[in-house]
Amino acid sequence: MDSTISAEILDTISTFAYGKEDLDTLVGWLHTKEFELQRGQKQKIMLAVCKSGAYEEHKKQEIIDSIMANEKTDDILIEKQMTCRASRPDGQIKKQVWSQITADPTGISAVQQEALLSGFYEWGQEDLLEPYVAQYFSVLTDKGFYGAKSYKYLKEFVKGLLPRQKEVTEADIAKMQKVLDTIPQQDPNVSQAYIKLLQEGVELMQRTKRLRDFAASKYEKEHK
Repeated sequence: MDSTISAEILDTISTFAYGKEDLDTLVGWLHTKEFELQRGQKQKIMLAVCKSGAYEEHKKQEIIDSIMANEKTDDILIEKQMTCRASRPDGQIKKQVWSQITADPTGISAVQQEALLSGFYEWGQEDLLEPYVAQYFSVLTDKGFYGAKSYKYLKEFVKGLLPRQKEVTEADIAKMQKVLDTIPQQDPNVSQAYIKLLQEGVELMQRTKRLRDFAASKYEKEHK
């Protein structure tokens, strides 16, 4: 038997592991002697555990501690821990992380801020994330925000936090379009690269709505 597990297999399972059965499988791999997990694979399991609501917090911490026990502490590991924390389905943590990813926080680097951002918006956490939808549109129009961030960060923020988990409505699309229309008026010198990101955000929401409407219509016709 191969001494390592396929990266594709682990990626797929860890990405879509929300139920306890899938998580139990992943956690079991941490202790198996049939194959050896690479460092990055262990970190993906850690993130899957963090973002899920299937385990109690004390159980999560036990698993995280077991992964961390033999890990070398470096910048990469610190960033993974920050992503893990941001992904937790905990309202208080989401509130703290939102402040960190939308402001200019002291004490963390730009890369660490990106790590927090990458873990904030997780599928299956719609109720926790709902309060931030209105704030998302507001932040996009804040020159103090978009004027201070790198293109890479803005791209991750605009597209990564685009509210598409729930049903995308015409009202949602209109809010994004309003952001796109408002910024050039209030800031004639705004970067065209940022405007393009916002335009792509509008188009992505429109495309998402069309696809979901088509799927719903097809399902209705087939089940009449």
